[in-house]
Order: sequence, then structure tokens, then C-alpha cells
Amino acid sequence: MKNICFHSTRKLWATLLMLVLFALPALAQKVTITGTVTDQTGEALIGASVMEKGTTNGTSTDIDGNYQLTVAPGATLVFTYVGYNPVEEAISGRTHINVVMTENATQLQDVRPQAGRHRLGGPGDARRD
Repeated sequence: MKNICFHSTRKLWATLLMLVLFALPALAQKVTITGTVTDQTGEALIGASVMEKGTTNGTSTDIDGNYQLTVAPGATLVFTYVGYNPVEEAISGRTHINVVMTENATQLQDVRPQAGRHRLGGPGDARRD
């Protein structure tokens, strides 16, 4: 009787172990996405940020505008670059995503250079008249 109970328990543990071993890799699957980020003229955007939305997982583009990022299946990528409108792309089963970013004209128009002479003599100024 003891022998039968031992074999049943052993089979149960072996079955549970097999289920765990096959289930864990399926939960941890990731997808590697590659692509290029360019502007409207086809110029590579060097140092553009590519982030997995809702996480801290991200990278930046290289000198040719290329990137590679490993993300969860079904993720959305967020592309940002100074002076350009952000772009969001759901991977939707794709492994290669090229993005063309458009300039943010409003942001560029808000920048106004200022020239002038600053008055000296405030607190912390080394030179006083």
C-alpha cells in the first residue's frame, strides 16, 4: 500500500514539474523589434528615443537611425526626438518597424533668441561699480 501511494505521489510531482517547465518559458517570451527612424526627408535621426509604452524599457537610435529593442508581445513603441512630434506604433506581430517623424512646427516657433546686456551688481556678482 505504501509503495502504491509513493508512486502516485511521484507521478503527481513529475506531472506538476513538467507543467511548470513548459509554462514558464511561454510566460517569459519576448519579441525583438528592429527598424530605422528618419525625418520626412529620409535623414536618419541620431539618438531618437524608442521606448516600450508603460515601462522603462527603451533604447536610442544609432548613427544610421537604426534601433533594436526586445519587448513583450503586444507592446506599443513610443518614438520621441527633440523638435519632432512623438509617434506611437503597436507592434501587432511585426518584428521590423520603420518610423518617419514629422517636425513639431509649433515647438520650433516658440523658441525666440534673445540678445541684450545684463546689468551687473546683483547679489553674488563679483564685479561691482
